[in-house]
Amino acid sequence: MVLLSPMDLFAMAFGAGTAGVLLQGVLAPGLLIYAAIAGALAFNFLVMKPIFALAMKFASRPSEGLEGTVALQGRAITKFDTEGKGLVQLTLDGQIVQLLASLDPAERELGENVVKGDDVTVLEVDAKRNMCTISKLPPHRNP
Repeated sequence: MVLLSPMDLFAMAFGAGTAGVLLQGVLAPGLLIYAAIAGALAFNFLVMKPIFALAMKFASRPSEGLEGTVALQGRAITKFDTEGKGLVQLTLDGQIVQLLASLDPAERELGENVVKGDDVTVLEVDAKRNMCTISKLPPHRNP
């Protein structure tokens, strides 16, 4: 009983009841219980399970939120200031979002500069502050 969901219990009860009502005039009372069990299993596994499997194909993928953008490519939409801060644009769950970003301190020390239109890679995200740290280097070369 632990493995059965409430929907399984409902489907089996509905299948057993339907089979019992439809076959009560045709079968002897001793055989009617077996027909009800067969109806319960048939309705659950041949009708309800396929319907739910079909419905779940249309379910969307859960959102990963901003934390799911780590290692994604983005684009700088402003020139970054001397402190290495600017705006980047990312695609999150099919929507374009803009975040305040700061250039990785190690790259800033090397003299890297981000200008509008540069491709960047997200290194880490602070979802509470709606900010991220980015790298201008391609993903395979990130420090």
